Amino acid sequence: AADDLAPAKADQADALQSLTEELMAARKEVELQKQELTEAKAAQKDAEQQADALRHASEGLAAQQELLQQAAEDKAKAQQEADLLKKSLADQALQLDSAQPAAEIEAVHRDAQLKVDEA
Repeated sequence: AADDLAPAKADQADALQSLTEELMAARKEVELQKQELTEAKAAQKDAEQQADALRHASEGLAAQQELLQQAAEDKAKAQQEADLLKKSLADQALQLDSAQPAAEIEAVHRDAQLKVDEA
């Protein structure tokens, strides 16, 4: 009877050995999956940090764009004011040029009047 059980015991031992190997392989697979999950979480965290950095950079660029736009508008206003000032100065210069001969005529007239008065 013991001889009859020997093949069954050998089959059970082989089956147990096979199940043990499958269990060890499954444990290794679970460990690999845990490691992959940990790496994926780290990669996701890095991606979120990069997205935040890009968002901040984008906001900074938008602020710089606004500043550049404001500077361009200020420059245009300053140019308009400078153009108006140049025109005003040119008008004043023309008035002075036209007033100068009149002043010279007045001076000659005064000189003539003084001479008349003295005589």
